Amino acid sequence: MALTNTELKQLAEAHAYRVIDNMSASELFSYAIDQLTDTFDVGSPNKLLADILAYEGEDMDSAAEFMIGAGVPESVVDEALETL
Repeated sequence: MALTNTELKQLAEAHAYRVIDNMSASELFSYAIDQLTDTFDVGSPNKLLADILAYEGEDMDSAAEFMIGAGVPESVVDEALETL
C-alpha cells in the first residue's frame, strides 16, 4: 500500500525534525545558509536585488550599503539598483 500525500508529508516533517534535532547549532546554521543561497541562486539577479531591497525596507541607501559591505563595487551597486 502506498503512502497518501498527507502521510508522506507527515513522514517528511517528522524526519526533518529528527535530522534538525541531531544537528549542532553550527551545522544548522550552515545548512540554512546553503538552502537560502540555493534559493537565491535559482532566481534572476533582479529577484535577488528585489529581495535585498525588500529586506532593507525599500531603502535604497541601506540596500546599497549592504551590497558594498558584501564586496560589490560601488559602481556596480549603483547600476544594479537603477534597474529596479
